[in-house]
Amino acid sequence: MAEEGPQLFVRRFETEDLPVVHALLAKDASARIFGHVAADYLAETSLFAVTVLSGENPVGFAFMNDFPPALEAKDEEDMLPERENWEQWLVGKYGEKGINASNSLWLRLFLADYMFSHEALDAIARTTFATIPTLHNLLVLRGAGSPPSEAVDEVFEMIEHADPTQKVGTLAKKRAWTGVCTRKTFIPSLRVRRAVLEDYDDLVPIFEEQSEQLKERYGEFFLADLISASQTD
Repeated sequence: MAEEGPQLFVRRFETEDLPVVHALLAKDASARIFGHVAADYLAETSLFAVTVLSGENPVGFAFMNDFPPALEAKDEEDMLPERENWEQWLVGKYGEKGINASNSLWLRLFLADYMFSHEALDAIARTTFATIPTLHNLLVLRGAGSPPSEAVDEVFEMIEHADPTQKVGTLAKKRAWTGVCTRKTFIPSLRVRRAVLEDYDDLVPIFEEQSEQLKERYGEFFLADLISASQTD
């Protein structure tokens, strides 16, 4: 039997969590991908901040905002964005026109106990998309020569450079790069329509699994009757 992963719960960040944030910052080298971090400032100014719990113990944190971190460019080719121009920068460097401040957030800091790092970031992304219906993209900006972060590298996909001569690979990752994870990866796209009788066979197992009392109370064909009634309204 395969072992189940850790049971994690995501809630809103609380100021009482700050001591744990500072403790993780002191020992999590991968946090350096986000540049110089002032955790107290992020706690006060982030648009969205969450804490990941294992039981009652905080094991991970994420702080998000609608602009990227201010990282220092190592050379002219890095050409990092500023707070006011990141949307234009994203178009110029990557050709991305559908990502903007209206549908995207930047991950400004992610911290986690090493035992939970990937599961924590996955839970954070899933919860963030589920909580904010208008959010379609989570972005991360990694500084040039920053230490590896397996969780960030697995959850976020590097955006292809608009210049075809800039190939993605080991050399590219030595420079600053931008990653994205999208809503559709974590939250399936659903469309609502009026039920039709042809849906009956698909819906019956769902209804029977959810409540055995419905069939006993309303009869064997209550679902078909319900669908028929809705079509005559």
